Amino acid sequence: MLDRALEFDWSATDLGPIDDWPESLKATARLVFSASTPLAILAGPTGVLIYNDAIKTIFGGIGADGLGRSVLDVLPDASDFYREIIALCAAGEAPSFRDRILKIDRNGGSETAWFDLDFTPVIEGDGTHSAVLVHAFETTEKVRALRALQRSEEQLQLALDASGMIGIWDFDLTTGMVMVDDRFIKLFGIEGARSSEGTPLAAFTERIDIDDRDRVIREIDAAIKTGADFRSQYRVSDSAGKMHSVLASGRVINDAAGKPVRFPGVAVEVTAQVEANAALIASEVRFRTLADTIPQIIWSSDGDGRHDYFSNRWNEFTGLNPAADADIWKDLIHPEDRERVFAVWSNSRETGKPYEIEYRFRHHSGVYRWLLVMALPQRNANGHISRWFGTSTDIHEVKLIAVEREIIAHELHHRIKNLFSIFGALVNLSARSAQNVGTYATDLTGRIMALSKAHDFVRPTSALLAAQTLQALVQRLLSPYAGAHGSRLFCEGEDVPLSEGAATSFALVFHELATNAAKYGALSVPDGHVLLKTQLEGGRLQTTWKETGSTAIDGSSTLGGFGSKLLTLMVEGQMHGKVERHWEADGLRVEIDIPAQSIVPIR
Repeated sequence: MLDRALEFDWSATDLGPIDDWPESLKATARLVFSASTPLAILAGPTGVLIYNDAIKTIFGGIGADGLGRSVLDVLPDASDFYREIIALCAAGEAPSFRDRILKIDRNGGSETAWFDLDFTPVIEGDGTHSAVLVHAFETTEKVRALRALQRSEEQLQLALDASGMIGIWDFDLTTGMVMVDDRFIKLFGIEGARSSEGTPLAAFTERIDIDDRDRVIREIDAAIKTGADFRSQYRVSDSAGKMHSVLASGRVINDAAGKPVRFPGVAVEVTAQVEANAALIASEVRFRTLADTIPQIIWSSDGDGRHDYFSNRWNEFTGLNPAADADIWKDLIHPEDRERVFAVWSNSRETGKPYEIEYRFRHHSGVYRWLLVMALPQRNANGHISRWFGTSTDIHEVKLIAVEREIIAHELHHRIKNLFSIFGALVNLSARSAQNVGTYATDLTGRIMALSKAHDFVRPTSALLAAQTLQALVQRLLSPYAGAHGSRLFCEGEDVPLSEGAATSFALVFHELATNAAKYGALSVPDGHVLLKTQLEGGRLQTTWKETGSTAIDGSSTLGGFGSKLLTLMVEGQMHGKVERHWEADGLRVEIDIPAQSIVPIR
């Protein structure tokens, strides 16, 4: 529903674009869409509908096209009711209805259902009324259970007022026979149980459910032995096999000598009450299950802000029992956030504004995690805040992702600036050394591709990924020059990881050396090869590029122009090191000496 609401053309409604909505209305809308409980907003004087999926599943009549329409048009049968509600809330009242009966479209047809409805005015900062917050809690099962319970109690009272409604027994302890009335016979489903001499007790106990039978017999024996009042609830099956719940009460009567002689009593069917109680228990279990299934912490407080309920998510998050101290939540707030939280909470309680804040809260692990805490007030008939209902959502990972994105954006900005700086230098140096446009374009393209290969090694990814290394970079740069028997590059010594800046600089340096070797040096002959030696010692990295298998050529024709300038720019200018070139009998040797802090990535 949130996605649909964001895509909805609100400018076509009486409310106008979302950006033009009053602040309290925006905050209330965010609460509605984030809540899993049925919530809706009647915005403006016409009651424009804003609602979440939970309330849509209850009020099927709202349908898929109710969003942004007046409630007076969407629910015309109840238009007078909602018109009155909007007027009352605009006047500052907060009407509430308990167990209100409504006709709703659901499950393919019209149904009768009961709801607790709470209507809360949404008040803006200037005191004006902008909308009505609707909280709907279905009480159909509770009402039906209570009505069933009421009917059962009325039946019980009638049974107590008229002996014809009570199953009566009289157990003769001297003969062991039980005298019963017609209702008792019908209740137990025993044919021919009435006789002038009575019926053995076992005929009745055999009708008691097997799971209850031994217990009831023990309770009967105990009442006879001790003289205590007998009261027992159990189940019996009638002649048709239908199970009934029975509440039996009786008292032992002694003769003049104190000997037990009679045990009269009554048995009342309480099936309806038992089923009603079971329905109430099941309803409570469903609520608790729902509250404990929701990933947020559900909580409530009284009008004065004293917290009196937390869902089990609280225990899972904090590892603490809130029953021990209702104010324990205050101690779990991060010390740096505490004053701000108390100020916002106090302001919401004083003004009735929706409560919404992000702060750090101590997890049972001892780590402070970020929470988004939201709450709305519930007002009584006099407009006074009687309760607050809220949720606390763990947004710690979302916060961390936002911070990480900011860091990455900053890093990308830094790297792009560096690239433009290096690219400018490449363009200028290539232009000075190029003999014609063709060689200028070819050389510049090769150097730019070397930059691209370098940055494949240092993309701005998670810090958990291993940094790339110098030898791996050079191997990749020289891969196009492989011979018939594989790579023509041999590496010796300690390999080192590279920072982003060092990878860019080294990529240009070794691309230039490889290009010259391919034109004039070891890579221009079939048997030539290159040896790369690295050694990290004393806080410095010594790197040797040694070509073998070719005849040395005077440096003035190879690295004398652009190459010499580029090596100097990258090694001395970018990495604050030193570079030396030696033309030996079997090929060029280049010595590069760089401070370790210039090339090793920060951990």
